[in-house]
Amino acid sequence: MDNYKLEPLTDFERKFATENHNLVYDFLHRHGYSLENYYDVAIFGFLKAVQIYNRREDLRKKYAFPFISLQYIRSEIGNHCRMEDAKKRNPSGTLVSLDAEYADTENLYNCIGVVGGKSPESEIVAMERMTEMIG
Repeated sequence: MDNYKLEPLTDFERKFATENHNLVYDFLHRHGYSLENYYDVAIFGFLKAVQIYNRREDLRKKYAFPFISLQYIRSEIGNHCRMEDAKKRNPSGTLVSLDAEYADTENLYNCIGVVGGKSPESEIVAMERMTEMIG
């Protein structure tokens, strides 16, 4: 299902897609997906379903088109969400370069690039800095 390459639609497939286009809106509404955020994703699943359904007689005999379109739209949105989640998996916390050069008068804390929120390392550095100031 995921590896199907979408090709230009035939005239019959374009007409079929137009007649059944409401299935995309129905799916997005029924499953609580934002039309603005997911229509562009869902439509590709729908168009794949149109092509496969019209090009494979065995599917037409076994399943109704709304069922096939539901499966392809769901698959397309699932793939999209997995890709978006993968993009969000970035290292977080404090990154320290052990070979960074800094002046003797410069505090090591100023050389640290903080990515994301506070990490245990940044807390330790902040405590050491406070100790130096008190000390």
